[in-house]
Amino acid sequence: MKKLPPSRQQVARQRQKYEETPRLKICENCEHYRSTFVETEWGGYEEKLRRCTLGGFAVKRKSSCAAHEFRSLCAQGG
Repeated sequence: MKKLPPSRQQVARQRQKYEETPRLKICENCEHYRSTFVETEWGGYEEKLRRCTLGGFAVKRKSSCAAHEFRSLCAQGG
């Protein structure tokens, strides 16, 4: 089977580094983000003690900072 050349749209997407599902720079996917899961009284789990190991302060999962480093995809389970 003959392979077709890329379309103009495909070339433009590659040149602009277009991402359909971008990885956002948030604490939740940062290398420095750490948290602990605690069992609740009804048997579920709740995320607690969300911290930045670089600065040592409490963080929110969807926040960000200038020192963000993406965690490897293997560490994220995907």
